[in-house]
Parts: sequence; C-alpha cells; structure tokens
Amino acid sequence: MYRLLSEDDKTTVVNQLIDDLNSEIRDFRTYAIKVLS
Repeated sequence: MYRLLSEDDKTTVVNQLIDDLNSEIRDFRTYAIKVLS
C-alpha cells in the first residue's frame, strides 16, 4: 500500500511516524513501532 502513495504522501507518512516515535504519549509510540515492524 505504501508503494501506491505519491512521493509527497510518502514523506508525510514518514514524518508522521517520526513525530509519533518522539511523542510523549505511549500509545502513539507503540503504534508507530507496530507500523514500522
């Protein structure tokens, strides 16, 4: 599914995952880790 996104959308997804990994909210970090694994 990631492959179907435009380059701008891919950048947006990656940036959001990075933000989630840096979040103080544990659930956001957990979700980001699950998406990346």
